[in-house]
Amino acid sequence: MDAPVAEIIMIGSELLLGELQDTNATYLAQTLAEQGIPLLWKTTVGDNLERITEALRNALERSAIVLCSGGLGPTEDDLTREAFAALMRVPLAYHPNVMATIESRFARFGRKITENNRKQAMFPEGTDVIPNPNGTAPGIWARIGEKVIICMPGVPFELKPMMRDYVLPRLRDEFGFSGLIKSWNLRVCGLGESRIDALIGDIIRDSENPKIGLLAGPEGVIIRISAKAETEDQADRMIASVEKQIQHRLGGIAFGRNGEQVEEALAELLRQKQRTLYVGESVTGGEICRRMTLAGPDVLLEGKIIPAGENVADTLLDMAVNMLVKFPFACAVIVAGKPNEKRSTGVVLADGKRHEFDLPHYGTGRLLQTRLAVAALEETRRRIAGLAISESRT
Repeated sequence: MDAPVAEIIMIGSELLLGELQDTNATYLAQTLAEQGIPLLWKTTVGDNLERITEALRNALERSAIVLCSGGLGPTEDDLTREAFAALMRVPLAYHPNVMATIESRFARFGRKITENNRKQAMFPEGTDVIPNPNGTAPGIWARIGEKVIICMPGVPFELKPMMRDYVLPRLRDEFGFSGLIKSWNLRVCGLGESRIDALIGDIIRDSENPKIGLLAGPEGVIIRISAKAETEDQADRMIASVEKQIQHRLGGIAFGRNGEQVEEALAELLRQKQRTLYVGESVTGGEICRRMTLAGPDVLLEGKIIPAGENVADTLLDMAVNMLVKFPFACAVIVAGKPNEKRSTGVVLADGKRHEFDLPHYGTGRLLQTRLAVAALEETRRRIAGLAISESRT
């Protein structure tokens, strides 16, 4: 039997205007995915009674589980409960016990309650109240036939515990969900999405559970491996088997099961080998030093950032060589070039060897700096780890 499909409705004109980032939608989507509940639609609607009611009606026609966020506050433009009532064709009913909880919360924080807070104790007749220990806006649970509509507050630190502690357990109980979906996100730097697809495309096509997907960005390509299983251990075993195949095809260059960035992987590698890193850069705006300072201040020996200009590569290289004479167990990475040129030059100094590499320019400004820094850090990581160097950065 197919799992009931879900839909999310995000309510608030501020979301349509771009005044707030919709982090609740991301959280709800991730949570549903982890529970193995298919999410097929997402709607964002402003603070308008007719449009909210229409969004609820449309969602109910095609989805068994409708999760809403926002519009449960005490102000005139908080219209979710009214839309619920209009959809169900029932009046709003006052809940004295909910009002008492709201009054108690105001008193505990020494705040004066206003008359409009009474609105938060009004619920469509026949619906259930979802407790909100972290705020004054309880959630609403409405069953309509074989389907449910659930609305939670728009404040993230209220929505998340409500979803985790109240909504998910009841959904699992009422719909009989079992199992979970778990994902590992491997990161590959230095190989483009098309090159990775050419190397592991058959594994992607042949694997249904776990499923494999690629997502490209300036920080590298994410290889997401997602498995649906009854237990977390079972999912981990399924994913590990596929990861082994992928790593074999890619020469072991993928890293970051837990979302770590290349600088974090490099910092950990340097710790394991009890080494430090010297950084010299001219075209990356200090991006390499910034990343290493955040990820591994304990393994960053020193960083030099100088303006781009003539002979800058030689200057940076001389600085690095002099530093490694003083600290023979260190290694170094140098990036030199000019923003208006089409490429920069990189050098890794490690184990008495000098490795030069080319860094083509893609993009401008901060995007270019990010790409160059990531590429240089990855080149350094692979040299120190003894991994194969990529054939192409496209």
